[in-house]
Amino acid sequence: MENTLTIKRTHLSFDEEQFQFLNEHSDHPITDGFIFSRLIKDHSELASLLAELQKGLGISDRLSQEVLSEWPEERFAQHRLVLMFSDERSGSNTLTLEKAETVGDLIRLSINRQRGLTMDLAYLFLFYETEDCSATRSEVQITNLPSLF
Repeated sequence: MENTLTIKRTHLSFDEEQFQFLNEHSDHPITDGFIFSRLIKDHSELASLLAELQKGLGISDRLSQEVLSEWPEERFAQHRLVLMFSDERSGSNTLTLEKAETVGDLIRLSINRQRGLTMDLAYLFLFYETEDCSATRSEVQITNLPSLF
């Protein structure tokens, strides 16, 4: 499957408080292998979540405006958006969408992580757009692949 994730890097000051904030706003609890994800049904919900992320995580207004312009209201007429967040231990990690499926009201995404060797943290927002409008919540699991090195 072709990688259909849109990825945006951001800079944050991240600690336990920010982790708790994300966990409270996630569709699925953040545990080993599961990352923050939220299914967005319309533009106003996206704008509201981005405003919360600005307050709770300190994302920039520039990132928020960029995301809002890429997913305008008319795009939500026949699509939904899964917004995800992953704090990667290496900026050279590669994330690839392996599988996307809808089970009842749940959209489940499986992402593979290929570990890189750099020692820089990367805070990533990932976006997955789907035409399946039956889902009301999301679950995103990341699986670590063996390193190439």
